[in-house]
Amino acid sequence: MENEKKMNRRDLFKGAGIAAAAVLGGSVLKAAETETEKPKEKQEPKFPQVEKRKFGKTDVMVSMLSIGGMIDMKNSHMLLRKAIDFGVTYWDTANGYGNGTSEEGIGEFFKKNPGIREKLFLVTKASGAKSVEDIEAKLQLSLQRMNTKYIDLYYGVHGLSDPANLNDDLKNWAKSAKDRGLIKHFGFSTHSNMADCLSAAAELDWIDGIMTTYNFELLDDEKMQAAVDKCSKKGIGLIAMKTQAKGVDSSQVDSTLKKFSEKGFTPEQAKMKIVWEDKRFCAICSQMPNFTILLSNVAAAMDKTKINPNEAIEIKKDLQSNAYCAGCEMICSEACPDMPYIRDVMRALMYSNAYGQSDVARETFNSIPAYARENIMSADYSIAQQKCPRNLPIANLVQQANAMFA
Repeated sequence: MENEKKMNRRDLFKGAGIAAAAVLGGSVLKAAETETEKPKEKQEPKFPQVEKRKFGKTDVMVSMLSIGGMIDMKNSHMLLRKAIDFGVTYWDTANGYGNGTSEEGIGEFFKKNPGIREKLFLVTKASGAKSVEDIEAKLQLSLQRMNTKYIDLYYGVHGLSDPANLNDDLKNWAKSAKDRGLIKHFGFSTHSNMADCLSAAAELDWIDGIMTTYNFELLDDEKMQAAVDKCSKKGIGLIAMKTQAKGVDSSQVDSTLKKFSEKGFTPEQAKMKIVWEDKRFCAICSQMPNFTILLSNVAAAMDKTKINPNEAIEIKKDLQSNAYCAGCEMICSEACPDMPYIRDVMRALMYSNAYGQSDVARETFNSIPAYARENIMSADYSIAQQKCPRNLPIANLVQQANAMFA
């Protein structure tokens, strides 16, 4: 422990695997030994802390790195403890993650660690809710599962794609939930038609936070940049997800980003650093299923080396890859009304080919309504391909997904 304090952050985390072994051997066991000790006067943290940023126009400060709950939370309690050690106190989950086991795992952690809940900024989502009645029921279930009386930020719409869903019924429900002390802040997540959803939210006065797809692929997207700017000026807390910009094949992107290794970063760390340079965002939500990834992300968050976003834009111009779907779902839906779920097909391929999550990929693909899946091979994708701003070979990709997941 004393040796670690003397080391600078860059040396401490240079080898994430070695660091994982070291901290596991020291801090987690030490924490277990001192759990039953009586509280002492407030002491300085034993480990370097991830920077905190202001959440929108509120006075709340959140860790700039958020741990995503789409992992096995029930068997990841040591990982959660280590996240707290480094100040990663922004935790994000959803009612539907792991069919509820993610929230249950967090609830079990709170039972075993009294007093921890108040130190966290806890977020969850109303997965699959179709009405305010559904949202209410899912919120109550989430509160029960996680053994908490309130949610710090609640996404009443999980995966917003149509701004029309930001209606008065939703607004009135959000106010009611706040008045009852069940939630402190309200918002939504979006990974399709992001620019339209963000722009619409900026015109409202009751959206506190938004988690949106945001990565180096979108740095030169004028519509997206304008929408992000509107939300930032409105005081909406912005959280970035899918910062790795994984497409149906991300090998070329990762290879090109290796130029950042000269600065001491992996391609994955570089992608996160690029987003953190954008101070309009208060945090990045990252799925961190093991200690190596957690420590690698923590290292990137703490390192003060700057990455110029313009460098990333130039790299992007050099890429000849057309494997990234930017989530402009409305274009595909209008161009291909017989199969308006092309975005879901692309997400399934992303989970399978880029992340190796075949189960999530198959679940995503089969969430497409049956009538659409029946039309998947006969639909005409030519107009959608012509209008696709990323020039994706949509017909070929749809065939590939159907062969893999149907």
